[in-house]
Amino acid sequence: QKWSMDVHPTDVSLEKCHAVLPSTGITARAGESFEFEVVVKDMWDNPRNRTDDKIELFEFNYTAMQRGDPLGVFQVTPTGTGTYMVKGEQRVARQARFVFAVNGQAAAGQHQIYHLNIVPNDISVDHCTVSGDNKAAVGQYVALLISLRDRFGNVCSRQQQQESEISVRGIAKVAGFVALDDLVLTTRISS
Repeated sequence: QKWSMDVHPTDVSLEKCHAVLPSTGITARAGESFEFEVVVKDMWDNPRNRTDDKIELFEFNYTAMQRGDPLGVFQVTPTGTGTYMVKGEQRVARQARFVFAVNGQAAAGQHQIYHLNIVPNDISVDHCTVSGDNKAAVGQYVALLISLRDRFGNVCSRQQQQESEISVRGIAKVAGFVALDDLVLTTRISS
């Protein structure tokens, strides 16, 4: 006589759960998608397969040492093997620490606090801003502050700024104004 036993995982054990990320966390460009995996286990280290756990992401509040505001909108897809694929996109360049929550309970062990680094996307001349006095008499010095930005309005990184050259053309205008349309972005090629 044959017997079979179907063993189901027990309740979630947050201490056993973790995200599968590089040790440096996630680095992505603004507006581009990134993904990672969250592994959900029970107290016996069994993956919680055949369950439908709810995964959420929150910023980590270091002052209160607990979860903070929701990190953003993410798509969470169960794999059926106790893991969940999390796919997201952020448009604001920033650095943040985050934690995940399983069924409303946030994991906040030191090994469960992850780093998110969203860097600016490519420079978009259409979104650059120009400030300063753009009126001058002939022979007068004009100082303009040109803020290089990506298509989401993020100020571009120092490295992006160093790799780019801004030239101003068409300054011999009758009215003496330099408009944003007169800026040309050229990328310097490193040797």
